[in-house]
Amino acid sequence: MTVQQFALAATVSYGGRVVQRFRSAGLSRANLKDGRVSFSASWENPLLWDTDTPENMYQVAVTLSDGNGKLLDKFLPIQFGFREFWIDGRDFYLNGSRIHLRARLLKNSVTMADKADIEGCRTSCRYLKEYGYNFFLTPNYGFAPGEVGYMDALYAAADESGLLCSFSLPHSAAFGWLDTPEQQARYKKLTDWLIRRVQNHPSIIMYAANHNATGYAGDEDPLKMDGARHWFLWVILTSSIPRGRSIITTPEIWELSSRLIFT
Repeated sequence: MTVQQFALAATVSYGGRVVQRFRSAGLSRANLKDGRVSFSASWENPLLWDTDTPENMYQVAVTLSDGNGKLLDKFLPIQFGFREFWIDGRDFYLNGSRIHLRARLLKNSVTMADKADIEGCRTSCRYLKEYGYNFFLTPNYGFAPGEVGYMDALYAAADESGLLCSFSLPHSAAFGWLDTPEQQARYKKLTDWLIRRVQNHPSIIMYAANHNATGYAGDEDPLKMDGARHWFLWVILTSSIPRGRSIITTPEIWELSSRLIFT
């Protein structure tokens, strides 16, 4: 039986000009993992997105062809940027330089519609930079119905403006503290979808999760110390989700499986 072959191709543009073309080797259904397939290629010295070079954004168009090169499908173009962010002890580093974060709360994605569109978000980001802020977080401490509205424009504006930010993940409390396999499956499905949705925004350098979940009145009372249990359930559940960013949780500092989780 002949195995049907396919190929993925990626065309990368910068400022309307094609700068890179990549093509995968032959692929088949056997290459699928959880319904997805990927390929990689090397690229030396791309332009780095940074707080002072936010214009360094690329656009990639991905196509699917059959073994004869016939176009079968084409995905919508995606904006992305290269940058490297890491934590060394108590210090944050962006593209090799130590950076201090001055944070502010932005409510654009949970307030009036005119504040959540791209122009409203650009205005908010511009004001933050003018007042010396370089990082923001959002007050949607989860994704329960009605808690968050249109969020895409806020992170697009952050990319354009060179502002760093965190992205809030669903809160375990909205999923029964993950006490049942059904609740865990629902949480993992939504979290995985959200991370894939925002993973190409270079402005997002951290994920925020389970705000105030392990800090509460009487949290040092041995009879009430159940917050850590909820937190460990969350860590175990999300450990298989590819995220590539640090996770902020409260109020403890933990390091697990070489992934730094901090307050």
